[in-house]
Amino acid sequence: MKIFWDVLHRSATVLLAFCCCAPAAVSQDRLDVAGMGMGRASVSITRGLNSIYSNPGLLDAAPLLPTQMDQPLTFSIYTGGGTIGATYLSGDEFRLIFAQKPEGYTKEDRERVGQLLQAERLYANAAINLIALRYRTQSGGTWAFHHGHRVFARVNFPESFSEIVATSNITGRDYTFINRGIGGDWLTEFGLSYGTTFRGDGAWFPSIGVGATAKLIQGVAHFEVAENSIITIQQVVSGGGGGYNIKGGYQFRSASPKGFNPAEAIGTLFTGLFPTTAGTGFGLDVGVGGTLYSVAGTGQSNPGQATQRRDAVFFGMTLQDAGFVNWNTETLVRSAVGINDTLGSGSLDNAQFRRYEGKLSAVPAYSTSFPTVFRAGIGVDVQAFMPDLSNRMVLNIEGEAPLNDPPGSATRGRFAVGGEWGLNDWLTVRTGFSGFGINGFGWGLGATVRPTEWLTFEAGSSEFEGLFGNERVDAAARLSIGWAW
Repeated sequence: MKIFWDVLHRSATVLLAFCCCAPAAVSQDRLDVAGMGMGRASVSITRGLNSIYSNPGLLDAAPLLPTQMDQPLTFSIYTGGGTIGATYLSGDEFRLIFAQKPEGYTKEDRERVGQLLQAERLYANAAINLIALRYRTQSGGTWAFHHGHRVFARVNFPESFSEIVATSNITGRDYTFINRGIGGDWLTEFGLSYGTTFRGDGAWFPSIGVGATAKLIQGVAHFEVAENSIITIQQVVSGGGGGYNIKGGYQFRSASPKGFNPAEAIGTLFTGLFPTTAGTGFGLDVGVGGTLYSVAGTGQSNPGQATQRRDAVFFGMTLQDAGFVNWNTETLVRSAVGINDTLGSGSLDNAQFRRYEGKLSAVPAYSTSFPTVFRAGIGVDVQAFMPDLSNRMVLNIEGEAPLNDPPGSATRGRFAVGGEWGLNDWLTVRTGFSGFGINGFGWGLGATVRPTEWLTFEAGSSEFEGLFGNERVDAAARLSIGWAW
């Protein structure tokens, strides 16, 4: 069916440009490497560079574990993380299947595409951060800066579409193809963050941190299928024989730089500091966090307190990725509306279906929003309540709620439970799990190694089980350096 192959090919061309080779926000918390290892349960206990991406309200907070660096200046260069469907990792196969083939697609081609057109395989929420820097002043709070690329995309075809592509058989039943979330963006992001902590001397709320990240966004490429796009195929009797009634319509909107070349774009994603763009926008993260309750005893104390107390229960709340991009270059729409045709069984050929490819036209500049989420959580220092515990263990439970529904966004909330265990001064291990959200269940696993005072290496996966399957790959890693003077 030519119409579906054409729509598929156009979608894949844009996707390939910035997804098939990425190392893997709905939200940008995929760069919170420690949080990834805890199933993304980190909003109340994130610290250091990780707080830039998870909760800027904790940017100025003191470390909870010895593997977390607290030098005045810490930074990392060229790090990445995220979640990518397995299709995007099969670059050669992806190119082969979605390439224009003048001779047409073989039965084997169609069967393979049918197997790959699954939501978990055609999903990406990835980031490559070219630099992240955190500077803690002596008394004026903490500043941070980051710059990098972000991509989020979702090609969520109806299940019956996979079947019809694999078999090329539309007889014997009716079909309804409804857009369930097809779209994506490639963005570059410059973020400036500031956070500060207010301290008291009581048992409740002895420290409260607030912070925000302002972001300048450069949009590189965008595509989306309109939410109300729908195609139905119904079996009917036509001319004394079988036929097909086709109804519905669709709209495919895109924006990209002039002369956009997918092959060159892939290299730019990894190496280019300033790729050619097709739009400009702004974003904002705001957060609050700190200590909810402290207990009397030995151990960590908060500066300025009259009596020594230990932070025991933590809290965090953040609004992530509020913002928009105004697309103003090569803004195109391909649409076919009001389709209502009845075709005989002998008329199903490419020439007939070309009528449904739609009309391509330029449109004025338009704006799109980011997948905005609200996260909140509670953490606890287990050792504060169990002094006999030989090593410090910190646990966190959190919930996340989507506030809008652009392409790449979750349509339902997410919850997560996770924790980290400081085995000694140079090793911390983590685990956790999450449920619902855009990815469903995920088991997290990760660690931080600090071989010297000035160097740490972190790695984690919020879907560790996926590393051994063939659906999605989810991972993040960072090498950080601290500098004191």
